[in-house]
Amino acid sequence: MNLTESYLKITKSPWVLSRKSGLFYRRRIFLDNVVEILSINRDAITHDEIQICFKCSDNREFLISEFDRNFKEVVDALKLTFPGIENWNKVSVGAPLEHRMLTLWSK
Repeated sequence: MNLTESYLKITKSPWVLSRKSGLFYRRRIFLDNVVEILSINRDAITHDEIQICFKCSDNREFLISEFDRNFKEVVDALKLTFPGIENWNKVSVGAPLEHRMLTLWSK
């Protein structure tokens, strides 16, 4: 495992999405608490990055990046429960160097 790489994992019982960076840093959310999902395009001079933001009922937000390992597998696993999440890359359409957001799913 590359210590600078982030990777995503879904567990079924309880239904949790976790993101691990390096050896020790890990964040997770319970997917039953998700109330809204946004796609965010952070267009910078150096690179483009699209992130998916999960907003939870307890006002927490959880970000995953298109550069995280297992990103596409996570999106595929969640598209039945959160229809619209498969359109995460549609936010990239727009003017260069502009910060854009698109609501993918809302409860």
